[in-house]
Amino acid sequence: MSSLPPELAGPVEKLRKRLVEINSSEQDCMTNALLTKSLTEAQAVMARCRQASAAAAATAVDAFLHECSEISARANSMDTSAITAATAKSVSIFWTNSESSASALVSEAAAMLPALGLDNTTQAIKSTCSERASSINRYFEQLVT
Repeated sequence: MSSLPPELAGPVEKLRKRLVEINSSEQDCMTNALLTKSLTEAQAVMARCRQASAAAAATAVDAFLHECSEISARANSMDTSAITAATAKSVSIFWTNSESSASALVSEAAAMLPALGLDNTTQAIKSTCSERASSINRYFEQLVT
């Protein structure tokens, strides 16, 4: 049973799905970047993949936070308003930390590309993105229970 107000459950699930989708797209973008002709080009494309994913996620999180504000404004109880505000703050903190970690890991993968080679870098990217998807899912699962 969800501890979230019913009007918040849908937006939370929508955001979870969108963030997992963005993470998957980022993985595809970066692994495809490794198929380019030069290491320098691959590193530049990987950086653009990270920037595009960060921007898409920021847009999704901002839309969710806006929706939380609207839910709080319409709330008929202080409990709903308080839970909604706390959820918005928690999501914002979680995503800030997740983005910081993702940026660091992508930078590290790009920097290590010459030493690791394409296959190992591809595997590192897939592993990192898989771990991030699991982290997103675990976070949202605990959020609703």
